[in-house]
Amino acid sequence: MERSVDGDVPLAGRTGRSNTIRSQESAKFKIAICGAGIAGLVLAAFISRSDDIVIDIYESQDEVRTAGAGIALWKRYWNTLVRELDFDRACVELKATATGGWDGAQSAQIRRSDNPEGLEGGLFKVFDHAFKSYARQGVLAALLSKLNADTCKVHTQHRLVHYTVTPADGIKLYFGYTKLATCDILIGADGIHSRVRSMMYESIQEYAKPTFSGQYAYRTMFSAEKLKNRNGNNPALIDFNMWCGKGRHIVSNAIGPKIYVTAYENVSPNEPIERTKDWVKPASAKKVLSLAEGWEPDLITLLKEPPIPDNDGHQATRWAVHTVSHIPSFVSGPVAIIGDAAHAMLPHQGLGACQGIEDAYVLSQLLHHPLTTKATLAKALQAFDTVRRPLAQEVAKGSELSGKMFDFEYEPHSGKFLEEIGRELASVGEFLREDGECKESADAAVKEFESLCGTCPYGAFSRVTRLNFSKGNGIEDVTTVSLRDIEGP
Repeated sequence: MERSVDGDVPLAGRTGRSNTIRSQESAKFKIAICGAGIAGLVLAAFISRSDDIVIDIYESQDEVRTAGAGIALWKRYWNTLVRELDFDRACVELKATATGGWDGAQSAQIRRSDNPEGLEGGLFKVFDHAFKSYARQGVLAALLSKLNADTCKVHTQHRLVHYTVTPADGIKLYFGYTKLATCDILIGADGIHSRVRSMMYESIQEYAKPTFSGQYAYRTMFSAEKLKNRNGNNPALIDFNMWCGKGRHIVSNAIGPKIYVTAYENVSPNEPIERTKDWVKPASAKKVLSLAEGWEPDLITLLKEPPIPDNDGHQATRWAVHTVSHIPSFVSGPVAIIGDAAHAMLPHQGLGACQGIEDAYVLSQLLHHPLTTKATLAKALQAFDTVRRPLAQEVAKGSELSGKMFDFEYEPHSGKFLEEIGRELASVGEFLREDGECKESADAAVKEFESLCGTCPYGAFSRVTRLNFSKGNGIEDVTTVSLRDIEGP
């Protein structure tokens, strides 16, 4: 038996002008978002500014929650959230960050740590582009507070089983034997294990399933106060540090009373990883310490501190880092994927969540467009894919390249001085220096959409941000082309 689903999560966000907008007949169109993570909630918050679009968010878990302790927001993405959603104020009120505004922004300090004698080692680069850290769960709460309670509902315990698309019935979503929903447009924001992506590419397993990267990430945390009492000048007490050595690197981030540590270990990408058992496993503090054997004393002092157990009582956890292959399209008809569902990448530039935010902003601007109707939704999604896919996939290449550089595994750096390596590391993230927003790429997508609808006076977009990391068959060159406005004839 088919039945409609009802909302599960009461929203305390703003209300719109009408309490009857959830009637299918009065809505411009109806959107279903699978996944109540960062990308899905940001998209819903952006769209909630319209009182004529119905939004249903379907979350597979029994509550809206996220894995991981913190989220890094670089300035251009922070600017967009602040301008559109007054995001920072909400985060301060919900204690997702200690300071309002751009105060408290951090810069990454890059160290050569695998030489305990300090020969050509220690700190060799401080990035001059900064980011701000937030507590992930607080960010989700801030985003939930921005949803329009009249037009948006969040449904928990709704794991998508499959969907169908037909001209007569539109999109039907099946969450089990007794739960069915309908929509005009389906957005998969359901993470790296995306069910929406797996159905879009069910005949191509390389795209349907995530791929093991050949890296393990060991996560643990320590007390900043205890470390300060033992070693008050330890660099780990200040900001964000990259402790780099041949073949691996370790990240420490001081946030409030805790120091969060992630140690990356390279293994064979062919190592078998079973999704249900081996993606996340308990690990020991001794294992994390072993990854820094022979490295600089300040790091050893940090890692010898007693770790703070996580919520499950583990000293540390080992995460098998997976990515999503560069798929040929983020859309299929009236269905699209965003965030990690579309482009899960290595974490070495801290841009995974930020790219999901840019996806959400670009897509929201297309859905707000006056030309966007049920009849033109597929064209709006096509414009989204044309602009966002190449940009997101090139950012993913940059994250991979940064990881190789941090591990001193980038062949062109062989024999170079640390100062030169530091300059090239900074150049990979050159676009993060821009004190701009995501508006430029959204403008490009709008121009593309208008061209597809036959209303753009000078055709499709001609230039957006392009990050070029390839030369020949391997990564040999790093150049950045700044993002420009659309160029006319």
